[in-house]
Amino acid sequence: TTALNTMFIELRKRICIVLLDSSHNVRTETMAYGKQWSITVTFRAADNTLLVKIQKDIKNSRRGTAILNIEKAFEILDIDNLEGLFYDYFRELFFISNFNVYNRKDRIRISHCRKRNKNISKIRFMFRSDYPLIVSQRQISSPQEQTQTTNLN
Repeated sequence: TTALNTMFIELRKRICIVLLDSSHNVRTETMAYGKQWSITVTFRAADNTLLVKIQKDIKNSRRGTAILNIEKAFEILDIDNLEGLFYDYFRELFFISNFNVYNRKDRIRISHCRKRNKNISKIRFMFRSDYPLIVSQRQISSPQEQTQTTNLN
């Protein structure tokens, strides 16, 4: 539980980083958990789309490495249950935790899919909106700066 809580806090921070960084049109942050698990967060400013990919690559051997608590939690939950867990987390992040003040449910389209091939299992979430995706107070603390930065890009 502690490992999952820590991972979700880190994930929120990474999402904030890609949403706040206006230096590039496409911004990506990756978090690796051992040799098999990773979470990649990508924001495309051109179409205001946030992509989050949770991936397990079983062809990478864990031999000779210590197994992290988060890896154990991911293994216990497996990819099927992780899809539901992350979906609930993202609903909490975008809607519930800010009381629908910053992001309204009717303004953000959330889609997700799960894919498996021989060596890789992945869950992909996509968030699209015609309005800014907001997950932190810092994003709206100075809206003029954001507007000016957006207009320059």
